[in-house]
Amino acid sequence: MNRPTWVTVVGVLLIIFGILGMVGNIQAIFVPQFMGLHESFFEMARERAEERNPDAAEVFDELEKMSDVPEWFPTWISFYGFIGVLFMMLYFFSGIAMLNLKRNAIKLAYLALGLSIMFALGQILVALMFLSSFVVIGLVFGGVISLIIDLIILSVIMTHDQSIFSNQQMTVN
Repeated sequence: MNRPTWVTVVGVLLIIFGILGMVGNIQAIFVPQFMGLHESFFEMARERAEERNPDAAEVFDELEKMSDVPEWFPTWISFYGFIGVLFMMLYFFSGIAMLNLKRNAIKLAYLALGLSIMFALGQILVALMFLSSFVVIGLVFGGVISLIIDLIILSVIMTHDQSIFSNQQMTVN
């Protein structure tokens, strides 16, 4: 039985975005370590700038306000990254199931997309409600892009004939 083009496209997109999502969420897990490096580099740059120009302190005070995050943020972003990796693994495996025309592929894709949509909405809400720094821009932008991709893929699945998945025989691999 030939695999419909839409199944191939959706399966490949789920795999690609699943991998990209895993990479992004693995990076999020390590944000606290990078924040520590950022703070030490920032302090070194501040000291050097103030040696050359005492007025530089004002600029660095403003930059510090722009990069300030609540004390709970490093723990939250690491936890959120870990959960995101798990969700993106499901996203990835649902793409493989689609390409292999597995009987449960549509249900798995719906689950992966639903969790990803909730995850993106949570990311956007936390960023807009609790953060007041430039970090908001990245979190909101990433969440909105993820949300758009998920909704497009979901709409493609919902609007196409899924009968090929119900016609498949259950196989044990």
